[in-house]
Amino acid sequence: MAYEMFSTLYCKLPGEVMIDILSRVPIKPLLKFKTVSKSWNALITDPLFISMHVDRSAMFEDESLLLLHRHDNNHSTFLYSLSNAEKFKILDMPRIPYDEGFWIVGCLNGLLCLTTRNNLFNTNYFLFNPALREFSPLPQHQSTLAKFDKIELVSVGFGYDSRTKDYKMVRLEYYTLSHLHFANADVYTLSTDSWKQINVTSRVYVREMICKVFVKGTLHWTADQGDNERCIVTYDVENETFGNLPLPNIPHIADEIYWEVHVCQELLAIAYCYRQGNNLRFDIWVMDEYGVGQSWKKQFTVGPHSDFAVLLGISNSCELLFYNSYYFFVSVFDPTSNKTRHIDIPGSFGSLEVADYRKSLVTVKRKHHVKRDFNSWKHYDLQFLLFVLLVCLAAYLISSSIKDFIF
Repeated sequence: MAYEMFSTLYCKLPGEVMIDILSRVPIKPLLKFKTVSKSWNALITDPLFISMHVDRSAMFEDESLLLLHRHDNNHSTFLYSLSNAEKFKILDMPRIPYDEGFWIVGCLNGLLCLTTRNNLFNTNYFLFNPALREFSPLPQHQSTLAKFDKIELVSVGFGYDSRTKDYKMVRLEYYTLSHLHFANADVYTLSTDSWKQINVTSRVYVREMICKVFVKGTLHWTADQGDNERCIVTYDVENETFGNLPLPNIPHIADEIYWEVHVCQELLAIAYCYRQGNNLRFDIWVMDEYGVGQSWKKQFTVGPHSDFAVLLGISNSCELLFYNSYYFFVSVFDPTSNKTRHIDIPGSFGSLEVADYRKSLVTVKRKHHVKRDFNSWKHYDLQFLLFVLLVCLAAYLISSSIKDFIF
């Protein structure tokens, strides 16, 4: 009787509507649904469905904070997921035959790009989805400059191409030849699982070995132009082009220790760190209108403070995460309330990294990055899919009613 009712409803419900409903289901039940049937597994692992699910995940998947901790003694790496409730849990990290530990290159749509960063020529890169527990090494990068043995700096960044729904990692190499400075760039693309060389139009020298700032479809590095001129080097992931952005029009202060780029509520931001007596002060600037130099404005100032040694990052809720040199763990500062809380995960200087994270179905398995047409979904067993979905919904409503009755 129940099955006949579901069948009648199925006949009135288009397949596209079913796909739309499933794209709003959280990851945890979807992973269980994959084992129900081959057709369901095919749907949930379809690249178009995954892309739709990622676009809507903010509606039902809570954002958390990833904290990576490298242990200096045994060279192991631990990854923690911290929720807004200040609870944290340890995520399973893959085991690899390297002793250097992991560094975060970037974290986008639930996908972590990691590196071992053991030396300039022999660096290993990996993609890791903690929710799916999928881990895959990238193909070894073959530097065309290795024979010169004059590479001065290698810098990498991880980005997302919203047009092709693809993930890319760019690798910059700076080298000298006949006392002249040059730059070489290669890009890895997940869908093709291959590297290719691209032109570098910017001759500005970047300063970081890892670029973690991805905003407006673009990667951002701090850079020096010479003659005490500084700027931000950009890389447009979709168009695969380099460019420059100006800094805020403020005078250079002798007490400045360092400056770096961040993201603050989806806006490009710069943090200036100044020494003020025995304490440190942090000025945070944001670019209100992307690409417009005149739109820089100072958002807020933190400090002077004696315990905040290094700004690790800025969360999407605009909280600032500092390495606390007094307690040797991470302190979270809310500029709105002017209050500080602590994350009880100890670490030494330079051993802690943070990244915003939201679970996703994005796979690192290359075979799944073959694009299909939406019409292919009509071959899935939508009748059976509807039946299981409605059963799960009924079970949820019954459990909710029981809880309301008890409490």
